[in-house]
Amino acid sequence: MNRLKSVSTIKSVDGVLTWEHLEADHVTEYIVTLSNGENSYTYTTAQTSIDFGKVKDDLGNELVVGKYSVTIKAVGADFVSSLPLTSGNSFTKLGTVSGIKVIGNNIEWEAVENAQGYELTFEWTQDEEIKTETKLVEGVCRCTLLEGLTGVFKITIRAVGVGDGTVFNGEISTYQSS
Repeated sequence: MNRLKSVSTIKSVDGVLTWEHLEADHVTEYIVTLSNGENSYTYTTAQTSIDFGKVKDDLGNELVVGKYSVTIKAVGADFVSSLPLTSGNSFTKLGTVSGIKVIGNNIEWEAVENAQGYELTFEWTQDEEIKTETKLVEGVCRCTLLEGLTGVFKITIRAVGVGDGTVFNGEISTYQSS
């Protein structure tokens, strides 16, 4: 009987968990379980990656905000591994920005727990052409509006995490001027 080796590295890039494929020829898919102590989400894939943001529970609910442990089991034609191939890796899903308001020449919002910064995308029409610009604001919940931003415009904001791959960005919130 072949002994399965462990997945050695789980990492994430832009909200996608990836791991190395096990060399055993008989591994056909992986069962990935994300758990935060209260909720557990299971996803089965033949790939060596899953989009953390698209994992849903049995009722179709998206992951709630919080810290998750990851467990991966291998599945083959004749077996399901009895022990997780890896565990102890944890990832955090950030919350959604709320309380967005424009005050004078600034846009402000409420802080999101564990966020390292915020990604803002400005969209406006200038000379009948749609323009966009993205800014990264670190640590604060306030940003000066772009110079010359007048009329109708839209700003999207999402909380972003550290670059080490253990924090997944929050959902996008939108402010629309009137």
